[in-house]
Amino acid sequence: MYVGVSKVTSKGQVTIPQELREDEGIHEGSEVIFFKTQKGLMMVTEKELNSMFDVFSKKAGQMGLTREILQKEVKQLRKKN
Repeated sequence: MYVGVSKVTSKGQVTIPQELREDEGIHEGSEVIFFKTQKGLMMVTEKELNSMFDVFSKKAGQMGLTREILQKEVKQLRKKN
């Protein structure tokens, strides 16, 4: 497992190490999603989030969550920023 280290800039920006970007297919214009968890922050690519959502869609449905609801929440958050 490769672990990279980056510093946060004064603007709150972080550079994802090149090897990780290449391994995950992250390029200019790629979207990543951040989650706050009990153990810290988690970042996933949009592609990975879709894959995770497919795996957990049955449970999410039981909780009343849909892809559309989550996408709407993301759009609302973007408008605030």
